Amino acid sequence: MPTIVAEIAYRSLGSEKLVDFIDEQIRSEKTSAIRTLLCSFMLLEIDSSLAITRISEFYGSEDAPRWVTAVITERLYSYYRQRPLAGATRKKFEELVVTLEMRLAVHLGQEFEEIIYPP
Repeated sequence: MPTIVAEIAYRSLGSEKLVDFIDEQIRSEKTSAIRTLLCSFMLLEIDSSLAITRISEFYGSEDAPRWVTAVITERLYSYYRQRPLAGATRKKFEELVVTLEMRLAVHLGQEFEEIIYPP
């Protein structure tokens, strides 16, 4: 019986339906920033290519807070060490990480300047 229930749950949730549901949550304007972030991390486990696209769309801008950029960067590094990525997905992934790292470096430089040269 548990095997049958697990199989039914997988067919109902562990499929494209789940990817669509999570993606819908990410794209919803009603979804909070934290929920969007967590949904993006869940999507990364299920459909890495789509997750990378969504993370780039929502957090690839200069407007993302530094702490969010740092959290995403750490999660992406962790994912990179645990999962192999296909060619095109790997390229998108690496480009996203470089973008986020550059943003963190700029923030760090600005913070350093404010310490050395207070306004």
